Amino acid sequence: MPSTSSGETNCWMLRGNYSWGVWALQMALVNCYGQYVGPNGPDSDFGGNTFNALVNVQKAHGIKADGGYGRQTRSVLKFYWFCS
Repeated sequence: MPSTSSGETNCWMLRGNYSWGVWALQMALVNCYGQYVGPNGPDSDFGGNTFNALVNVQKAHGIKADGGYGRQTRSVLKFYWFCS
């Protein structure tokens, strides 16, 4: 799971963020959910394609589809390392 510099997984990611956490989120969106995050795949940049992919997954899980990664999304999202 994405973590903060303190090692906690209680992080927030929004459009405009650029980080390894965004890369991990994109890997999950692509590999666990079959979502499109951009022409070159995961790139650590939380842009429009990542936003739209996250909204799709949020809708599929029946949670607030705001395109942001926070506590509620984290509680339902599968991560790349745990896809089955």
